[in-house]
Amino acid sequence: MKIVPCLAALVLLVGCSAPEAGTITATSPSVASGTPGPSVNGWATTQEFARAVLEDHDFDAAEKYVAPSSPAARFLEFRRTEFDAMVSAGRGRDYLGVSGVAYDETSGTVSFDLNRARVPVEWKDFEIDSAGRLITWSIDSSKTSLADRLATKRARGSTKDADVQLVGAYRDEDALSVILNVRAKDRSLSSGTVVLIDSKNRQREGAVVGPKQVLKGTWAYVVVRFANADLGGTVRYPIKGSRSSDLGSINLNIG
Repeated sequence: MKIVPCLAALVLLVGCSAPEAGTITATSPSVASGTPGPSVNGWATTQEFARAVLEDHDFDAAEKYVAPSSPAARFLEFRRTEFDAMVSAGRGRDYLGVSGVAYDETSGTVSFDLNRARVPVEWKDFEIDSAGRLITWSIDSSKTSLADRLATKRARGSTKDADVQLVGAYRDEDALSVILNVRAKDRSLSSGTVVLIDSKNRQREGAVVGPKQVLKGTWAYVVVRFANADLGGTVRYPIKGSRSSDLGSINLNIG
């Protein structure tokens, strides 16, 4: 993955803005300032954050390394929620796993293989604020901004049978991942085919990870992956009765 410096908030997620005054690169050992300031080791922050997220799935530990309301904070919240959703669906670490994580201080890169997609990923161009917290980074040679890969708004739709919330969306190396939070109201709901109408008005069917049935009165996370889809478009979630009867659908814009 790759990305260029930006800022925002998550999954619920926000937009991209110029880096804060006083930001430094992750390879800089301290904050550049006319007056004495706190020592900041940007590379140490980068390593600890990446290790917590990629290797340990310890999102609470990673939280102290990100600047509030930054793209890094939004990315962390997306990964935290995605992991919770996968665990709830009986997947978890195997689905989100990476291998071969390597840290190169000389080039300022973190590289790894995304097991699910079987593709190599490289994070670089890390930016750290003057308090030593991670703001953003770029991903692979495209240098796509991290903020440009994250949905910036929440969305919600309802029918008499269901509530569906867009928790977050992120475009990674092989697909657009969308997290939905689904509530069954007065009856249990069964799973159906979730569709993305992309920015070119093309229909894409998603691969769903979630419960086969959302029980009456409960909430459940549903993760949907749309292969090679870009960020944006409209997700159409089908409302199905317990015997797959058609109860309508809910459309949510991803933006």
